[in-house]
Amino acid sequence: MGKSEIQKRVRWPKGWRKSLWVIPGLGLLVKFIIIAQIPGNGWLGADGENYLKGLEFLIRDGFLSEESILHYWPAGYPLLMWILGALTPTLIVPIMAILQSILYAFSTAYFTQKLHDSTLRKFALPVALILTVSPTLALNTIAIGYELISASCFLLALGLFISLSRVINPRPWDWRILLIGVVFSFNNFVQPRFLLSSVILFSLSAIFLFKRRSWVVVILIGLIMSLLLPSVLIARNILANDFGAVSTNLGTAFQLGAGEEATGAYVPSYQGLDCPTIDGNPSEIDQALVRCTISWYLDNPSQMFRLALNKSLYFWSPWFGPLANGSMARNPWLKIHPFYDLATQTQEGYDLVYGPLGKAVSWIWFSLYIGFAIYGAVILWRRRALERKLSIIVSTLILVNWLVSLGTLGDHRQRLPILSIILFLQIIGLSSVKFSSKKTIRHKKRF
Repeated sequence: MGKSEIQKRVRWPKGWRKSLWVIPGLGLLVKFIIIAQIPGNGWLGADGENYLKGLEFLIRDGFLSEESILHYWPAGYPLLMWILGALTPTLIVPIMAILQSILYAFSTAYFTQKLHDSTLRKFALPVALILTVSPTLALNTIAIGYELISASCFLLALGLFISLSRVINPRPWDWRILLIGVVFSFNNFVQPRFLLSSVILFSLSAIFLFKRRSWVVVILIGLIMSLLLPSVLIARNILANDFGAVSTNLGTAFQLGAGEEATGAYVPSYQGLDCPTIDGNPSEIDQALVRCTISWYLDNPSQMFRLALNKSLYFWSPWFGPLANGSMARNPWLKIHPFYDLATQTQEGYDLVYGPLGKAVSWIWFSLYIGFAIYGAVILWRRRALERKLSIIVSTLILVNWLVSLGTLGDHRQRLPILSIILFLQIIGLSSVKFSSKKTIRHKKRF
């Protein structure tokens, strides 16, 4: 730990400080009521059946189950359910709903508290409020799926980074660095594709907060910590299936997202790019599909560009409406979305939502959604110091996860795990417009 902190804690009224924990706490209470009321005490996410099927095989066969679903999909989430539901596996759905909701509430409160303790304190309250009431984020904590665990981990990691930024001359083994490693190790366990995000966060943290001679040490510590739990998945597959891999579905996702007839989205009738079959274990076949797809992209740059545009549109598309594209049909928000009911109940409602007016509204939403996030990043960049560092880190994490989606399939569900930090930038952007307007009005009154 460093010798001292850069800034002293700012003493605001007690009610203001407590509200940063009360708001997520009230949101958590509401979720507990919802969990108690809904059938099954929880919902299934997009891949909910696959996770529950993996859990069944773990209960039946144990840790070294050879079932393909436990290596095709990353086994981290089923393993987590297996551990947490060891005594009461029949109650695993409400257990996961409750624990995911607690994790998200704590992450929101911790992140906004660290914002309050920094020079971004004026944004702390709106961030706490919006993260708590955002229907897509708030309600998906009740669904079986890794997405909201990841959204929570990103908030925790950024909160720890803000805390670390207040330390003068931090040491590479500062407890915050180790805890960020633990957070991302858990995040990579439930979804290994975020390993790249953890490398980026540790690399930028090393550059921004540590002396040059400590950079390599910080990055190595972060990488080792981030790989601890994912290595369990590799070891399990080696022992159970005689090949080392975290999962074996990457090649299929690559294959389905490429080809002359591909749209960039998942289409059940499309079988994917025609690649030669090879003899080998699932890991070798998976790697061959990845190589085949990359080779096709290099040979067809114009098609690669076309598909990249489509996948980008799908990644950033609304959760519902004429521009929506992805596997968020089970988004709990749609259960209470007024326009969703309008579009499904009558032909007139469908024509209104999916007609010219609905398309215009969707394009406006799409533009404002991305625009406010970019503006929020620009506002942070202009403020320099901690804010500029946060702008670079958050923008890079969002950019990398968007670029990863270009290699596979365009799906707005891939935005859900980073939705918490996207909303953070959007709130900064929207709040800055509000504050700027007030300043303009005051300026006019003086004259």
